[in-house]
Amino acid sequence: MAGHTHRIPHSIDYVEITVTDMQAARDFYGAAFGWTFTSYGDGYSGIRTSAESGGDEAGGLALAEGGASAGTRGGPFVLLFSDDLDATLAAVTAAGGEIVNGPYAFPGGRRFHFVDPSGNELASGPRPEAAPPRRRAARHATARHGAARHGTARRGAARHGAGA
Repeated sequence: MAGHTHRIPHSIDYVEITVTDMQAARDFYGAAFGWTFTSYGDGYSGIRTSAESGGDEAGGLALAEGGASAGTRGGPFVLLFSDDLDATLAAVTAAGGEIVNGPYAFPGGRRFHFVDPSGNELASGPRPEAAPPRRRAARHATARHGAARHGTARRGAARHGAGA
């Protein structure tokens, strides 16, 4: 996946939507919005909307662990662009965000996940550059997409093994 040209720090850069049936999701979003997809295996598809050019992607569809039996309604996972990850991490922490994963190595650099005061999980890091399909698929097979995602009072804890 190629990067967007804006690269504006702390802007929404990429949105992942957790789905329980990859083909049904591709069919739905393709029919409803005209989106096209790049398959990176059974567990992930890159999203291309009418706004993207070249190899750019606006986001991705990530298959929930357990697929249709996961019992999740899915939900978006927003990634905020950062050109200085350490400064962004400090700002998130100072503002009261809880770091729930990372920073960790990711295609294009490092990123981290955090939970806002309402329990929404977001991530921040550089724009991934042409991630090989296996690394991308493996990244999306993590506990973040587990059935526990929406079934806990503190969402970040179950997704990242805290309290286990």
